[in-house]
Amino acid sequence: MTPLVLFQPEHYYSVRCIHTVIFGGMNLTSFLTQPCTQIESLDKACAKFVYQHEGMVKGYVAAYQLDATHFRLNLLIHPQWTGRGIGTYSLHYIETHVRNQDGKYLQLRVLKKMVSSLEFALSKGFREIHRMRSMSLSADNFAYHLWDALGKRLTEDGFVATTYEAEIMTNNTLIDQLIELHRYARVGWESPDPTWKSDEDEET
Repeated sequence: MTPLVLFQPEHYYSVRCIHTVIFGGMNLTSFLTQPCTQIESLDKACAKFVYQHEGMVKGYVAAYQLDATHFRLNLLIHPQWTGRGIGTYSLHYIETHVRNQDGKYLQLRVLKKMVSSLEFALSKGFREIHRMRSMSLSADNFAYHLWDALGKRLTEDGFVATTYEAEIMTNNTLIDQLIELHRYARVGWESPDPTWKSDEDEET
C-alpha cells in the first residue's frame, strides 16, 4: 500500500506545520508573498496528497494545472524526514499523475537559499530557467539629489507623481491602464519559460 493518501481537510493543519518548520527560521518576514514560500495548491482544486506513515504526516505533494500541458509542483517534506526517499517517492507519484493528465511540463519554484532543495530538483531532472531576485532600498541609502535632475525632466514632460490610493478613488479605469502598462513593459522580454506561451504572450 502506498504511504501517499489523498489530501483531506483534516490534513491542512499538518501541512501548515511542515511549512512553518521549513520556513519559520529563515527570517522571511519581508518575503511572505514570494511564490517559492507559498503552498498555493492548498486552496486549489487539484491533485494533492500527503505522505503519511506511522500515523504522522511527513510530507505533502501536489500539482495544479496552469494550462493544457503545464503543471506547477508543490513539494514539502518535514526536515526531520528528509534524506529517506520520501521526496523522491512523492515526486515520482505526482509525475505519473501529471502524465496521466497529458501534462508535459512540471514547474517548480525553489528559494535560492535552500541549497539542498535546489540540488534535489536538479538531480531529478529539473532545469533552472529563471531566477527571481528581490531588491530593497533603505530610506537611509536614498539620496534625493541623485534623482533631482530626472524628476525635473519628467515634470517638464508632463509626468505627475501620485499614489495608488488617490488614483483608485478617482480613476475607474486604473486597473485596465496598469494592465496595459504592464503589457507594454513586457514587449521584447523573453519568457522565463520558453515552453510556456500564455494568452497574455499572444496578445502582447
